[in-house]
Amino acid sequence: MIVAIRHILKHSIRARLIAMTGAIVVAVVCLLTCVMALLGASSLRQESDAQLAQSLGQSAALLGNFIEVRESALDQWAVHPLVDAMFGDPEVAGIFVPNLHNFFGKIRAQEPWLSQVFLIQDQQVLYSDDQRFEFSRDGNGVAAGLALIARLPARGASVLDLRRLRAGPSQQVLLLKRPVFKDGRPLPGASVVLLLDFAQIQQKLFGQIRIGHSGFISIAASDLSGKVVLPAQPDLGGSERGDFRQASAAWRSWSDIPERYGSIVFRRQHLDGTPFAIVGVASRDDIRASVLRLVALSAALGLLALLFGVCCAIYFAGRLTGPILTLTLKAEQLARYHAGEVDAATPSGRMPKLDGLDRHDELGRLAHSFARLQAAIHDKIALIENQNQLLTTQDAQTQELNQSLERKVQERTGQLQQALLAQQAFGEQLQEKNRELDRLSITDRLTGLCNRLRLDQVLDDEIKRYQRCGTPFALVLLDVDHFKRVNDTFGHQAGDIVLAEMADLLATGTRALDVVGRWGGEEFLLVCRDTELDGAALLAGKLREQIAGHLFRVGGGKTCSFGVTSVAPGDTLAQMIARADRALYRSKAGGRDRVELEGGPDGAEKAAEKAVAAAASAAPAGAAGPAQPAGRVPA
Repeated sequence: MIVAIRHILKHSIRARLIAMTGAIVVAVVCLLTCVMALLGASSLRQESDAQLAQSLGQSAALLGNFIEVRESALDQWAVHPLVDAMFGDPEVAGIFVPNLHNFFGKIRAQEPWLSQVFLIQDQQVLYSDDQRFEFSRDGNGVAAGLALIARLPARGASVLDLRRLRAGPSQQVLLLKRPVFKDGRPLPGASVVLLLDFAQIQQKLFGQIRIGHSGFISIAASDLSGKVVLPAQPDLGGSERGDFRQASAAWRSWSDIPERYGSIVFRRQHLDGTPFAIVGVASRDDIRASVLRLVALSAALGLLALLFGVCCAIYFAGRLTGPILTLTLKAEQLARYHAGEVDAATPSGRMPKLDGLDRHDELGRLAHSFARLQAAIHDKIALIENQNQLLTTQDAQTQELNQSLERKVQERTGQLQQALLAQQAFGEQLQEKNRELDRLSITDRLTGLCNRLRLDQVLDDEIKRYQRCGTPFALVLLDVDHFKRVNDTFGHQAGDIVLAEMADLLATGTRALDVVGRWGGEEFLLVCRDTELDGAALLAGKLREQIAGHLFRVGGGKTCSFGVTSVAPGDTLAQMIARADRALYRSKAGGRDRVELEGGPDGAEKAAEKAVAAAASAAPAGAAGPAQPAGRVPA
C-alpha cells in the first residue's frame, strides 16, 4: 500500500498537491486545537483559583464579623443588671435565676450554636443555664475544668475539647470569657463564660457554601495545645471525603496543611489576632472535568475543521490543476498529432484545438486560484477572530460578575458596620443609665448627701483599711435639736427645707476627703478619714459654731448636738456607732448644742476635749475657720 501511494504521489501533481495541502491543514488545525485547549485550561485554572480566593476572603470576613458580634454581646451580658445581681447577696441572687433562664433561653432560640453560659466566681459556678452540666474533677476533688477556665485570659477567644471541662464525648467548642465589673471595677475572680458549638458554627455559617461541585469551606483553629482542630465536616461524595479525612488526620500545626492531597486542593486564610483560619477545599476533579470538556470541544471543532480543510483541499486542488491537466492533455494530443499517431479524440486527423484556454490563460487561472485560496484563509482567520471575540466577551462578563460580587460584599460590610455602630451606641446609653442608677442608689433624695447604704459601704471600707494599714478615722454623729418643733409648727415641708440647708452647711464645712451622709431622720453622720479623735472633736466644734450662727429660712436659728468617737484596735462598725450614739445621748442630756466624746484611752478623750475648748475660746460663734467642701456623693 505504501508503494502504491508513493507511485501515485510520484506520477501525479494533483495527488502531491492534495497531500501537501492536507498535511498543512492537519498541522494548522492540530496546533490551533492544542493552543486553544491550553489557553482554556489555564483560564479555567485561574478562574478556579480566583473563585477559591474570593470564597476564602468572604468566609474570613463572615467569621470575623460573627466573632466580633458574639464578643460585643458578651460584653453587654457582663454588665447586665441580672448578671450583676447574681454576684451580689447570695440569698437574693436566687430570685433572679428564672429571669436569667428566660433571658438566655430567648438568645439560645435565636442562636443555635450557643452551647453553655456560666457565671463563675472564685472557681465556683454561680449560674449555669444547663443544670445537667457537671465539671470534671481530679483525684483531689478539685474542679479541673473550672481551674482551666480560671487560667485562661480574661478576654479573648479559645478553642478546646469539651472533655477538658467535663466527662463525656469529644466535642470542639469556642470559649469566650469576660470579667464582671461592679461599681466600675472588675470583680476579682468573677467572669462570664460562653461556650459555642464549633460544629454548629461551621454548619450555620458555611454548611451551604460549595466551591464547584464537591468543594467546601471549613473552619480550622489552633486549640490550647497548639494543635489544629476542625469541626464536623459535611458528607462528601466520591474520593474527596476520604482524601480530606486522611489529610486532616495528620494535621498538627498550620505548616502541615498541604496545597494538594489526592483529589483535592487546599487554600487557607488566617484571621489576624485569633486562633482561627478559613480552609478552602476544591476538588481537582471539578477542574479536570472542565478542562476535559474544553479539550473535547476543541478536539471536535478541530476534527470538523480538518474534514472541512481536506474537502477544501481536494476541491481547490482540482480547480487549480484542472486547467493544467487540460493543457497537458491538449499538449499530448498535439504532440501525438505531430508524431502522426492516431488519437481517439481526433480520429479525423485534424489538429486538436486548445479550446477553453484562450479565455483563461495560465496566469489568470493561477491568480483566480490564489484568490480562492486567499478567501479560504480569510474564512479561517475570521473563524479564529470570532472565537477570540467570544473568549474576550466571556472574560468581560466574568470581570463584571466579580465587580458585582465585590459591590455586594462592600454593601453588606457597610450594613454590618452600621449595625455594629448602632449596637455600640445602645451599649453606651445602657452604661450611662447604669451609672445614673448606681449614683441614685447611694444618694439621699432630700439632701443630696450619701444615704445609709453608701455610709455603710464607706464605714466597712474604712474599718478594713484600718485593720490592714492602721489608717485612723473618726465618726461625728449629730442631731438637730428640737427638730420636732419645726415639723409641728411649720409642717414637714419646712422641716425638709431645714434638713437641706443643714446638709449644705455640713458639705461646705468639711474637707473633700471626708464623707457626709444622712444617717436617718434629722441625724447626720460624718466619716473623717485620716483623722484622730482630737481632730474630729475640733471639726465638730467648728461645725457647731457655724450651725449656731446660721439663720435658717424657716424657724430662724438652730443648734445641733454632736457625738464624736474614733476607731480603736479590735473595733467593729457596731461598736463605733454605739459609742458615737452614746456620746450624742450625753450631749442631748447635757443641755444640747454640745460636743461629747467617747472612745480610746481617757487621755485621748481629755486631749480632744481640751482641743475643743481651745477652739471654742479662740473663735467666736459663727466664725469657723475655712474648710474645703465635701462632695455630696463621693465617687
